[in-house]
Amino acid sequence: LELGYGSGIMMPALSKIGRKVYGIDLNSDPVKTGANLRKIGINVTLVKADMLDKSFPDESFDLVVAISIFEHIPNARAVSETVYKCLKPNGLFLVGMPGVNKFMQAAFSAIGFGGINDHHITSHSQFLKASEDLFKVERSAKIPHWMPFSGGLYFNTLLSKRQR
Repeated sequence: LELGYGSGIMMPALSKIGRKVYGIDLNSDPVKTGANLRKIGINVTLVKADMLDKSFPDESFDLVVAISIFEHIPNARAVSETVYKCLKPNGLFLVGMPGVNKFMQAAFSAIGFGGINDHHITSHSQFLKASEDLFKVERSAKIPHWMPFSGGLYFNTLLSKRQR
């Protein structure tokens, strides 16, 4: 399951590792995106909905992917709980998100996009804190790797579902 599938750019890669691929997005058109993906041989099930409003069966996914989504979510805990419910035991959760810090604010300003703090409201650290009892961090990386954690421009974290 991909949260925030957008144009579907991740779907070809996900379809190579999963038998069934699903996507949920608040804004993207599932009919148009699905048709574009089917043209290149990718069969997916796409839904236009909020993850908090859509009910997937419990323990139905091996992997949930959320790339550049959580920085926009004010209640990371609620979404993390929803992801937890729909992940199978030992399921994986891959989260990628830009840094919410002064370095990233400067980078966005340099390309003419001001007010990033109005759109990026949850930091990587806040996401991890909100979900630490639900998921265990398996691997984590930041870009650039040599920069201090507080100055990371992008974070990728692979988490596994904790057993309760």
